[in-house]
Amino acid sequence: MLLGKVMSSDSHLQYRCRVYAPGEVDHPPRPTDYALGTFVRLPTGTDTDMVGVICDTILQNPAFAAYGPRLSTAEENSVFSPDYVDEACTVVTIVAVGQLRNDESIHEPSAVTPQINCEVTALTPEEVRAFHLTRQGFRIGYLPLLLSLGRSSPLYAETVLRVIALLRTLFPDGPESTRLRLLAQSMSWQTRVQRMG
Repeated sequence: MLLGKVMSSDSHLQYRCRVYAPGEVDHPPRPTDYALGTFVRLPTGTDTDMVGVICDTILQNPAFAAYGPRLSTAEENSVFSPDYVDEACTVVTIVAVGQLRNDESIHEPSAVTPQINCEVTALTPEEVRAFHLTRQGFRIGYLPLLLSLGRSSPLYAETVLRVIALLRTLFPDGPESTRLRLLAQSMSWQTRVQRMG
């Protein structure tokens, strides 16, 4: 599903995507489509697409601070000011965690970055499952990156917990399920202890 377009980056690993609003695309994304921990694909213009995880959401409404009188309502603007652009938007922060090259999943960030205005799409559950089944078997190779970012913001720790919860639904049986259950218990405990300290 199309989520939006890349509008900027904070670094080689962090990108900001402006989520499509109603009226911009035929099927605008719902809030659950770009929830914390959602896996996304960002094209780089090469044979490799970047894979990222949504780690933050920002709501922007520049008009909120404009306290002056209004000459027309929002509904009247479409008639009296057809060129008026509503600048209120939702922006999500995406952290690059891997790449897809042909049918191969690689759990390290791409050396090539996506371009401004490239379209961001959410991975389907099947694609998320396939991304975690590499040639070496089941992997979560990006976990150290997210954990290191978690030291600077509790949002990343929460993202890790949500990613693990998602993976537990995609891998309900077998050794992967056991590893994910133990990882979830450990991360949950660490998060609670960090919040107390």
